[in-house]
Amino acid sequence: MPCIVKSCCCGCTLQSGVKTIAVVLATMSFFIVGYSSFTLGIVSSVDGDDSDKQIILGETISEIVLGILGFPFYILLFVGSIRGKRILMIPAMIIIVLNNVLFVCFLIIYLVFTIQGSLDHLSGSLYILGTVIDISIHVYFFIVIRSLFVHMRSHRITHPV
Repeated sequence: MPCIVKSCCCGCTLQSGVKTIAVVLATMSFFIVGYSSFTLGIVSSVDGDDSDKQIILGETISEIVLGILGFPFYILLFVGSIRGKRILMIPAMIIIVLNNVLFVCFLIIYLVFTIQGSLDHLSGSLYILGTVIDISIHVYFFIVIRSLFVHMRSHRITHPV
């Protein structure tokens, strides 16, 4: 089966890795909603209607929405990994996929605006680098969560290893 791992980073078990990922994602979504709300207030108060402002507003609003939707799903991911309930893990995997799809769209927008010259090259490069890092981390998280999901299904266990 493609993209299945047997342990999480640093050799910890899949269950420990998924619990850690759930805590990290829940914490990040909590802080991202607060930070993005703050950013939204600052950016919307700035005069002007340039492409930088529109991109930042779009990304900020999407981060707030994904943070609000994701927080309870990451809690369910934590509970599902502890209790061995695979069904509780599915919403978090869906949110991670949605996050990656959204950030791939933003990556394309950043590339187009940077090449077009609407964004200065430094800002565009930093946006692109940050987006690629975000996507990479979320892909790894998805692979670890999916590996535990498949492991739990194949072993028909209620308490994963």
